[in-house]
Amino acid sequence: MARPSDPSELSQCSTAANAGDVGAALVLGDALADASHRLYDPAAAMTWWEQAAAGGNAAALRRLFDAHWYGRGTAKDTFKARADLDRAIAHGAAWARLVRALLLEGEDGSAAAELYTALAGEGNCLAQLRLAHGHDRGGWLEKNRSQALFWTYVAAGSSRAPGLTEGHPLFESRFHYGDCTTEAYFLKGELARALPADLKAKVEASAAAWRPGRLPDRQGPVEVPAALGVPAAGQGGTMATAHKLPAWQQLPASLRRSPGRARMGAEEVFATVGRSVLVVVAARTDEDMKANRVRFGSAVAMDERTLITNCHVIDEMPVIQLRQGGQTLRA
Repeated sequence: MARPSDPSELSQCSTAANAGDVGAALVLGDALADASHRLYDPAAAMTWWEQAAAGGNAAALRRLFDAHWYGRGTAKDTFKARADLDRAIAHGAAWARLVRALLLEGEDGSAAAELYTALAGEGNCLAQLRLAHGHDRGGWLEKNRSQALFWTYVAAGSSRAPGLTEGHPLFESRFHYGDCTTEAYFLKGELARALPADLKAKVEASAAAWRPGRLPDRQGPVEVPAALGVPAAGQGGTMATAHKLPAWQQLPASLRRSPGRARMGAEEVFATVGRSVLVVVAARTDEDMKANRVRFGSAVAMDERTLITNCHVIDEMPVIQLRQGGQTLRA
């Protein structure tokens, strides 16, 4: 449907949108959001986009997210923007999952790694390059240049799919990966020079055999372990499954601190957390534990006998230690 350019066409488009035409609602919102047009009405544009989004239009959800995140035509509201992001993720939008992964990098490295890995497994070269850079530099991912080279080879063969909205300016303005091909070319050359020829050949063969939907082959050696709780490469969740966070809900009134009570001091907060959180160290054998061939994670004490930790930390790891302060306990 063409964008309406005069009041008559606007009226026809409005009639179609009111009759339930989701496409007409999107076009109407786009027309009213154009500041260069005499029909400019940003508040009305938001209303039509919301109607289109309620009808399942993924493009309308992106318009709403951008409006709330950047403050375009409405007040900037990151809470509403994140709610729009949740809805877009529920519709399977790749751009929304990429943005969520970006936002999670500084909040929850494990969740970010799972999201990037899921997108990379579907052929999203932006996520593949993010994993490559993450493994090259270390930090929230394990520093593993062989794994970085693996994802770089894969990204070089993936490239951007024309016509698909798999990226977003929020991600691309930070990392500037473009069409992926150029970035992969230079990163591949830099990484390949740092690896022995036999290891480089092994990684190249592994990347050539990889297909979308498969877990990446585990490459090595690991130079620096990942951040606490982040699964090692090739040991995360299923590639094709996007990580979904639960919708935010306000704390029930019965659990909220009453206005008359004093705020908990910082020392009390840290003391409470310190008593409840333990470091989990898991290994396949006692020998691996002694040689520090281990996975690290964290556990939260629910009561004196119950701890909760992440499955990927202890999966197939029969030797488990719990550490807190200077104390170590075998679980």
